[in-house]
Amino acid sequence: MSFGSSDYGVTEGRTVDVVIRLNRDPERDLEILLEETLHGGAAAADYSGVPQSVAFSSGVTMRTFEFRAADDGDDDDGESVEIGFGGLPSRVSGGAETTVSILDNDDPEVEVSFGSSDYGVTEGRTVDVVVRLNRDPERDLEIFLEKTLHGGVEDADYSGVPQSVAFGPGVRSRQFQVAATDDTMDEDGEAVALSFVFLPSRVTSGGIGQTTLAIQDDDGVSGGGGGGGGGGGGAPPPSDDGVGDDGNGDDGGNDTGGGGAPPRAAVTVDVECAENLCRARTGVPVTFEDTSSGTVPSRRWQFGDGERSRNRRVDHAWSEPGFYEVTLWVSDGTMESTASLTFLVEAAEPQGSCVADDNTRCLQDSRYAVAVEWRTTDGGSGSASVVHSGTNDSGLFTFFNEDNWEVLIKVLDGCERNGHVWVYGASTTDLGYSIRVTDTVTGTVKEYRNEPGLPAPAITDATAFQACAR
Repeated sequence: MSFGSSDYGVTEGRTVDVVIRLNRDPERDLEILLEETLHGGAAAADYSGVPQSVAFSSGVTMRTFEFRAADDGDDDDGESVEIGFGGLPSRVSGGAETTVSILDNDDPEVEVSFGSSDYGVTEGRTVDVVVRLNRDPERDLEIFLEKTLHGGVEDADYSGVPQSVAFGPGVRSRQFQVAATDDTMDEDGEAVALSFVFLPSRVTSGGIGQTTLAIQDDDGVSGGGGGGGGGGGGAPPPSDDGVGDDGNGDDGGNDTGGGGAPPRAAVTVDVECAENLCRARTGVPVTFEDTSSGTVPSRRWQFGDGERSRNRRVDHAWSEPGFYEVTLWVSDGTMESTASLTFLVEAAEPQGSCVADDNTRCLQDSRYAVAVEWRTTDGGSGSASVVHSGTNDSGLFTFFNEDNWEVLIKVLDGCERNGHVWVYGASTTDLGYSIRVTDTVTGTVKEYRNEPGLPAPAITDATAFQACAR
């Protein structure tokens, strides 16, 4: 379960729809309680619309509610409401909270502009491009840039233009350094036009809203020449210039390619994936890369363990075995697209020899192998399939339909309680079954059966295996 976005913004007197999603069909009625935490001097009178709970039912995986910011006439800023999940039912896990920022409508709008309407840079040299705000932004602010190429220029002819520029409280000016490639070709008239795109609420383009970087050739008779606008050379901008670096060796920024096309999420990873399931080991990083098409100024990763990222490329490792769904959301500010991958994470240092497959679930660091066979009253039988969900302690199985889960089995370390490893289970079926739990270290097998036509009993075996260290 997760919110549609980690943050929302709404101007006083207006509303915003807050989205809550489930990762699958709940199959039965489900009520999710919400908790609110106020920040920045926000009070209950400053907003309305947050319900105490949100209800889902079979076939419903998304709900929205309308958050309304009151127009109080006060000149107050920085107010926000943090909304999280509370009192989650059993077998429901909640993602990270979301924050709704209330944007005051009494302050003047923030205007952003370039330092000059044109810059010139000779091949082999650099120029500093300035972006300014007309007043203190008072909160973190990210301004995205759009490039338009002229005169036959290509991306290889220059470097240094970021996807976005970031400002913080008290910061009204940023700069970035653009370098022109010395390509030894006799060509002139190349230029790169920069403009602002996807401006945040209450931010407008004022003054100089577009600038042109003219690349001056140094190979021809008339090429080269002075540095109109910002001039050439100069020291590089400071490392905190707002362009950002994700620590993974890439640009870490947001991509605005695709010629204005709507976003279409796509993910590549550096591990093998087969039949919609990828495999990894605990503590071993997997490299994820956003290879989405279209215009993608905004993205968000969630890795199923509470960790998130907004980088284009990111390395992630899990600390516990189990199934994890990795989801990438991309948006152009109007349209959203998602892509997901399911990972089976196994212990890097297994405690046994269990080998997971479509019909075998490995628990407790791959020591215990769980398999289920089903039987019908008319003599039919088959092997249950592993559901791609669960933890290092628990596994799920389905008989006929992957959306209809039949059996839950838990193998629990009860050594501190009674010196045994426990097996607990529950089934929602009257079919016959045989559940086999094998300790792959000792070879001990425990079998739990139900006869066809009888309601399946609960399994509560607190002395299943004598596998504790003595």
